[in-house]
Amino acid sequence: METREQIEAIIKRDFEQRLHDLKSSIDSADSLADIDEESVRDREDFSHQNEATDLKSAFKSRLVPVKAGLEYLDRYDGFNSHISEEGSILVTENLIIYLGLSFENIERNNQQDIIGISTKAPIYNSLVGLKAGNTFKLGEQSVTIQSIL
Repeated sequence: METREQIEAIIKRDFEQRLHDLKSSIDSADSLADIDEESVRDREDFSHQNEATDLKSAFKSRLVPVKAGLEYLDRYDGFNSHISEEGSILVTENLIIYLGLSFENIERNNQQDIIGISTKAPIYNSLVGLKAGNTFKLGEQSVTIQSIL
């Protein structure tokens, strides 16, 4: 079984990769948006410049939640509780759930996928206060908590 530190490292790497990818996309959009007006041959070039500027803005807005997610993970780094609460990691047979932070499913071959559940998610309150051995409903499926990290 993986430790909390190992699972946190996987989640952080995923966030760091998304941050890197977004920064690369911003750089690409920036180079497309920064055209030399002297070399412009037709109005369509300006249209592409505007599209690239819009893309850059969209990518920048996506940076905010990724950076906030990394900061959140740092706040709960090494957190330890035997009762599920914000910052807990719930281990089930088929899934690992990080409580308190929403993020895209981290798919892993031959291991449990890792998901994040925000404090604002409808299921969040029903997960708080559970212990290892407790069962909860996830969609139509009954899920048993094997351990809490």
